[in-house]
Amino acid sequence: VATDPRYAWGTALWFWVFNKPPGVETTSHIQSLEGSFGGSLNIINGGLECPADPEGYHARAVVTRLRYYCIAARVMGVRRLLSMDGCEGLYEAFEYCVMTGFCPECNDYMVENTPEPTKAPSPPVPTEQPQKFRSWTDDSWMAGIKRRDSSSIRISSGLGIVTLLPAAYFGAQ
Repeated sequence: VATDPRYAWGTALWFWVFNKPPGVETTSHIQSLEGSFGGSLNIINGGLECPADPEGYHARAVVTRLRYYCIAARVMGVRRLLSMDGCEGLYEAFEYCVMTGFCPECNDYMVENTPEPTKAPSPPVPTEQPQKFRSWTDDSWMAGIKRRDSSSIRISSGLGIVTLLPAAYFGAQ
C-alpha cells in the first residue's frame, strides 16, 4: 500500500468513509460532516490521542495535527474550526498549542466567536415528479435484443456444423 499512491489514497479514503472502531456506530466522515474534528480524531486514533499521554509521542503528534489543521483552514479561508468535542483532552491540547507559540497559525481561531448566520435558511422546495424513460414503459426495446440473440444462435450453430463436418470426414478415414 505504501509504495503505490493509488492504493495509499484508496486505503485512506476507505478508512475515512467506512472504518468504525469496535462499539462505535459512526465514521470519521460522518463526524466531520456533523462538525466534530474531535470526533473524527477519536475514531482515527482515539485510544492513543483522546487523551494523549502527556509524556508520550502522541501528545506531540496532536499538537502537530492541530497546527496542520489550522494551516489548512487558513489556506482554505475557513472562518471557524470544527468542534474539538468528541476527543478528551483535545481542546486543552489546542490551548497549549496556542499559548506556547507552537501553533501561531491557530491564534486567530482561539479568540474568534462563531459568527451568526447572515441570512435565514431557504424554505424547502418540493421536487418534481421524475420523468419516466420511454424504454422502460414498454418492452419494445427488447425486440432488437431478441432478434440479435436468435441470429447469433444461427451463426454459432452454422459454424459448429462447418467445424464438425470436416472433423467427421477426416476422422472417418
